[in-house]
Amino acid sequence: DEEAKPSTIFRLIQGLINCFKKSSVVQYTATPQANLFLDNTNPYKPQFVQMISAGEEYTGGDFLIKQRGEFIVKDMPFTDMNSEIMPQTLIDAFRTFLLTVSEGLLRRNEDRFAENEPDRRSMMINPTHLNAGHQQYFNWIKQRFDIFAEVVADTSDEASFNEFKEEYLPFYEDLAKEIPDIHEFDELFNRDQLADVICDTTIQKVNSDQTEVDWDKSYAWILIGGNSLSRGYTVDGLTVTWMTRPSG
Repeated sequence: DEEAKPSTIFRLIQGLINCFKKSSVVQYTATPQANLFLDNTNPYKPQFVQMISAGEEYTGGDFLIKQRGEFIVKDMPFTDMNSEIMPQTLIDAFRTFLLTVSEGLLRRNEDRFAENEPDRRSMMINPTHLNAGHQQYFNWIKQRFDIFAEVVADTSDEASFNEFKEEYLPFYEDLAKEIPDIHEFDELFNRDQLADVICDTTIQKVNSDQTEVDWDKSYAWILIGGNSLSRGYTVDGLTVTWMTRPSG
């Protein structure tokens, strides 16, 4: 029976325990309910559970939801889950991310920020577990990014660039509410600075077709995937996440 076959981790832990005449097992987890729901016959069902208080630098639900939830967590309409066009909330997240990339590139070149600035910034788009869906979102983002690059590069049409700039202003104002030392909008959003953003941003799918990311290739990454971007995968410099999942 394949279902009854122990997992590799289970088998290795059991082998380690068997090396000793006596042993105790301490399980440390962020999801204690998983252990409590183990079958009574499971040798790793805990005899007791002790809750541990989070350290001062821990970033969890209290910080992300209670303290700064209005800024960090944005609701999206249910229709964004199965949209036939690029969802507006994804466009908004994309704009916010590009502004953070511009800010990050400026900070890396200034002594007052350089020490605490992460090596890179990333955006994760996790809309579905299906590879075909990842391709659709990749196409949307790539098309939006190409339009962005064209407007920035076209120095003959200042009116269009200024219109484009106005579209990004509300997202800068949202960031400025939470980041008091952010650079001025004109420093972030000018042709020279945005040319650096474009050159140093890579868009990539991460799924069963391609899981490796060459992080050193770019400063900024937009990663699109599903299960491969879920638990156990570290997105370096994660700054913006856009994720949809049905309830249940």
